[in-house]
Amino acid sequence: MVRRSAYGLLMVLILLAPPAVAQDGRYDVDHAPATLKDLQSRCGLLKVLTTCPLPAEDLRLLERAVQGDRLAQHLLASRLASGNGFAGGNGARSAIGWFGRSAEQGNPEAALRYNDLRSDGLEPAADETRIATVLQGSARAGSATARVALSEMMLYGRGVARDVAGSMQLLRQAADSGDIRARQRLERRLLVGAPGVPPDRAGLIEIHRRTAASGDPQAMATLSRMLLDGTGKAFDPAEGYVWLMRAAHLAHAPAVERAIRLFDEGLVRDNRTIVAPDPVQAYMWVLIATRRPGTPGPSSTQARLQETMSSADLAEARRRAAAWRPMTAADALAAAFELPPVTADGETRAIVASLSGDTRRHFELPPGVVPQPWQRVPDFNRAAEVAAAITAIGGYCEAQGHSLCISVCRANPYIDRTGDTPADRQRRIDAWKMCASGVGMPRFR
Repeated sequence: MVRRSAYGLLMVLILLAPPAVAQDGRYDVDHAPATLKDLQSRCGLLKVLTTCPLPAEDLRLLERAVQGDRLAQHLLASRLASGNGFAGGNGARSAIGWFGRSAEQGNPEAALRYNDLRSDGLEPAADETRIATVLQGSARAGSATARVALSEMMLYGRGVARDVAGSMQLLRQAADSGDIRARQRLERRLLVGAPGVPPDRAGLIEIHRRTAASGDPQAMATLSRMLLDGTGKAFDPAEGYVWLMRAAHLAHAPAVERAIRLFDEGLVRDNRTIVAPDPVQAYMWVLIATRRPGTPGPSSTQARLQETMSSADLAEARRRAAAWRPMTAADALAAAFELPPVTADGETRAIVASLSGDTRRHFELPPGVVPQPWQRVPDFNRAAEVAAAITAIGGYCEAQGHSLCISVCRANPYIDRTGDTPADRQRRIDAWKMCASGVGMPRFR
């Protein structure tokens, strides 16, 4: 009797023991059938003796995946990749095999995820030739997802002969069909490149230009940023300004924020003022931005503008903001936005606006406040006037015991630049800015 009881207890312990497969790979494609059999025993007759390790719906998902249901295989792979349930799985290493099985049965979404994991460095875990063959049929039938997935396989030579040109053509076709993921992947390839595909900023700009021309405010904002911040041939402030204004007039939040910054700080490139600061325009866009639900309280920009603008300019900005209404995409695309002309006063404002925030406040004064001699912004065409301004700043710093500011002004290599060439003028601007920046530097005692 004792022997029978001991034998029965031993059998129960054996049945309750973990499956013989590796703990961190029990849900891999190769191990899943044995894991499923073990779980069915635990969750069936033996559930009175032990808790089932999986919820009933997860157990059913595993059963369907093992039986060959491609959608269940995809869902199981997604759960494993995200670490959502199925403890003992091996994350992406367990997931890739199931994505592969689903892809072999013609699931382009699974094929896309499979290729992403392969690009992350995981080893092949499916019949890639079979996946590519299935995708080719779906791509010919017009599936954008299949085209994207097949494009990845062609780019790396997975299951098909490597064909970089064909891969790019296929990805462009998917992007041109309006598929967002295809466009995003194409943009990334053109931005950072890919094996056999060098970065192509001009091509990327053209993609954004086509999308922006369809009325997409996000593409408008992105295109404007590339053109306003670009280098070389990619720098086109006139066109960049047009797209920024179009996006802002569609109430696209990032474009509105960029418009505020543009008119508050201006745009200077290669020592040339492209857009001068325009406080009225900047404050108008600040007021428009505050209309959005959930907008926080007044920004530092808004507070500074209120302090430094005249009452007449504030009133004009408020009038413009009150009259402003978002445009339709058609009206925005038809509107003519031209870069505002830059005056001498505007250029001076741009020079002051280029100072750091703590320094800028010393030279951008509220209306009615008479600047001290050291706060006067000189005429940079006059060398003597610039030298006097620098000397005045140095004197102020000396009176304040600001040693760092004093050393910056005294060490200035361009203080005596007296030539009349544009390069000489720019050096005088740099000299004054260097000395002025010392006012905002921390003091060490």
